[in-house]
Amino acid sequence: MSTVAALLTPEWLAELEAVLAAAGPVASARRLALGQVVTGAPGGDVEYTLFLGGGEPAAVSSGVADATVTIVEPYDTAVQILGGASASLTLGSGQLKVRGDVRALLESQELLATFAPLLGARHAGTDGLPPTDGDGQGPDRRHEW
Repeated sequence: MSTVAALLTPEWLAELEAVLAAAGPVASARRLALGQVVTGAPGGDVEYTLFLGGGEPAAVSSGVADATVTIVEPYDTAVQILGGASASLTLGSGQLKVRGDVRALLESQELLATFAPLLGARHAGTDGLPPTDGDGQGPDRRHEW
């Protein structure tokens, strides 16, 4: 039986990069560098950047210095979003903040939608995520950016 790394640990980030890279290059006019800052995680604040699209393989790096746009959220909100909650709803509640080139984020909706199924599959069974969305079939995997 394989184990899944705890959410937002270095091992989890390495697994995330492997899953995204296995998808191969995704053709898009834009290479998005999407930073994530998760505050209050069990091991302390976590900062990482996802590099997506642009005809290159996806990659993950620690830190957000190279991010075009960065999403900042508390750990509980990150868990909800990774479990399928709408990022749009958390943005409206003030739990999610966006820094940097918001236009790049908005113009990358199709690119993000391409990766959403991979992210959902990666998060299935991850420690820290809700075990089900109430229907007994596991967490809801819709991602709305």
